[in-house]
Amino acid sequence: MERFLLMVLGAFWVVSCEKPEVVQVEDGLPPLVFAPVVGEEWEFEVTVSLDPEAEISKDLVVSGPEGPRTTYKKLRRYVGRKEPEKGKGFYHCFEVYKEGELAEYEFMELNRLGIHARGWQQAGQSLILMNSPAMVVPSLEDAGAVWSLSLPNPNNPSGPPMMFREFRYFGIEPVEVGKEFLQGRRVQVQGQTGPLSLQRDYWFVDNLGYVKERKAYYLPSKRVALMEEKLVAHRKPVVATN
Repeated sequence: MERFLLMVLGAFWVVSCEKPEVVQVEDGLPPLVFAPVVGEEWEFEVTVSLDPEAEISKDLVVSGPEGPRTTYKKLRRYVGRKEPEKGKGFYHCFEVYKEGELAEYEFMELNRLGIHARGWQQAGQSLILMNSPAMVVPSLEDAGAVWSLSLPNPNNPSGPPMMFREFRYFGIEPVEVGKEFLQGRRVQVQGQTGPLSLQRDYWFVDNLGYVKERKAYYLPSKRVALMEEKLVAHRKPVVATN
């Protein structure tokens, strides 16, 4: 782990920030520890492969550079607790950049059950805030645990959901990060968005964060898109002490 961090850490700088949260449990299960500090950054290399014959909007599949196959840089930066809109509460906020341009805000909760998504906002668009937290990385669950998320269609609340996701936790397994193998929590997501079905796998390493993701979209006849991302750099500020 130390050799990996030495390999990927960039320049350090000094900041002052609030005391970070640690998701720690005491029931005999492996604790999930995630303590982001303001200014911490995770840089990813993203490869996208699209079926050029698929008659489907690329905006439905991925945002960012388009084409049959392309690679681009993605940066996630932690900016502390933010209130997405007045009266909506304060959540851990991450800025997401694609090729240097701000693309999205992600809002998260950290608690003893794990890491939960609360909402997101694409640059220049309206905020999407969930009514209740959606667990994305569990702390208390055993391997094999399954849970789901369903978002109703605001134009037809009694009809089929706008989005459905089923999560399955595979537990802790080795995952390659740089030139090392670390212990990562693997979660698989399957679901439906409009005409597309989705399978997504991601790996989270304690004390580091998300390190790998693989996302595939399908029409009934074939796979139409594959997006893979891997962590290539992690920069953690030095916290000022008095």
